[in-house]
Amino acid sequence: MSNQHNSSELIKFDNYIDAVGDGASRSRSIIALLMTATIVAGLGLFNSLRKEHNWFSSRIESLHNVYYWIVFPDDSIKSFVVFQHTDASKNDTDSATNNQVKVVKPNVFQWGEFNALLAQNGIILEGEVPEYINLSFPKHLIKPDSTINFSKIDIVALQRAISTASRMSMTGRKELDALLLQYDRTRIENTLLVRMPVLGVTFDVNWLSLVSAVSFSAILFLLFYSLSRERKNLRLIFKVAEQRKINRLDFYQMLSMRQVLNVPQSINEYVFGLESGKNIAEINFRRRVRNFTNRMGRYPLFTPVITWLLILAHDISTLSVGYSINPQLTVFSFGLSLLIGLVMLLLVRLCWREWTKIIIIWDAEAEIIRNIYTSQQTRNNHFIWRTNPETEFFTAEQCYITEVFNQMDRPEASMAHARVEPGITTQKHSLQGTAEWYYILQGTGEMYVNHEVAGQVASGDIVYVPAGTPQQITNTGNEDLVFLCFCVPRFTPGAYSEISV
Repeated sequence: MSNQHNSSELIKFDNYIDAVGDGASRSRSIIALLMTATIVAGLGLFNSLRKEHNWFSSRIESLHNVYYWIVFPDDSIKSFVVFQHTDASKNDTDSATNNQVKVVKPNVFQWGEFNALLAQNGIILEGEVPEYINLSFPKHLIKPDSTINFSKIDIVALQRAISTASRMSMTGRKELDALLLQYDRTRIENTLLVRMPVLGVTFDVNWLSLVSAVSFSAILFLLFYSLSRERKNLRLIFKVAEQRKINRLDFYQMLSMRQVLNVPQSINEYVFGLESGKNIAEINFRRRVRNFTNRMGRYPLFTPVITWLLILAHDISTLSVGYSINPQLTVFSFGLSLLIGLVMLLLVRLCWREWTKIIIIWDAEAEIIRNIYTSQQTRNNHFIWRTNPETEFFTAEQCYITEVFNQMDRPEASMAHARVEPGITTQKHSLQGTAEWYYILQGTGEMYVNHEVAGQVASGDIVYVPAGTPQQITNTGNEDLVFLCFCVPRFTPGAYSEISV
């Protein structure tokens, strides 16, 4: 009967572990979906950029330049009138007009002739075109007197036309027309329209800001609830593990292997380092570096915000185009996009807070385990422990903590050394089922208890906070505010509850 009871308890606890692992995997899947949506929105924005910032539009523009400047063998020969002076009128200004002769000349030039004509007018080009391709001057450059207006030549466009023509494999105007038609169709389908993968949905690019804000908000809403559930599961499983006297280090390492987004601190290296006699300061430095890199995992939350802001900035720069097409629809879509964008920013903040709370739970549990093994290394006997100031760490509560005494085999009380920098107010929180006393060692501050100012505190003062009561403290002085925290019964991560302002 006892074996059946133990087996039932083991299966039940395995379910706790599975729930925490499933929560981490669920959050990972939602983050992957968020990143996919961000990439799709970013590509939609990239395709809608003006031609000077877009490769595809620039390619089409280059082909249009070729269309106007290049003459193919299958083109009909264009011509224009050129007035030439006779020899008798070269030095006679008065008779120059009467002695001009009309010459009809084809508007077709070989590369050498064309390049020389431009050079005479101060225009120098680079590159060459194939022998089967000739060049001509567009109609808008031909003056009413049939002379060429060289001052209006777009040198950049002409250079692009020549560079593009030198790389072309097509040999006729029909091939160029077919390619331009295909490119224009592709530009409409991929620049003015945005396709949603898998869903099979297509929408106009002018809706991109609104659609991306709605999509990001929906995904962030799911992520918020997933992280919230993950945090509650994590707090519960640590509490259950403590109640069942499960080996804390082994359980922590086993549970951390199920994590995906959060990368909990590695405890094994710390413990093994102590056992092998490594310097604690060196171990802590490496731990702080790894903790910083681990926290970088939260920053993908800002990628959809940045993408949406870029889309919104692009929409603002093209509002005049929208007004010229449909003013009412432009105002509606822009205003609604701003409104839903604000909701998205709120959801990002909520997800960040939940993620931070999860990190706090992991950090608190890791610190307790480290202190257990540190005290075992520095303990003289059953009555005396030595603390190590190198174990101080910064918490999301905005203060520095050194766990002075917090032992699983001494559940009646715990002690911590706290340090708050000048001008800092700690995160409002409560300890469920745990009463706390502060003994002020250094500095001055203002204590808040149960959402009210309890009074000013200074060196030698004692503050009592009943179990479950909201609390926070502000350093009002110019030096660090230092105090001891006594918890009865001992502090556990499951007791900590952050309170939103």
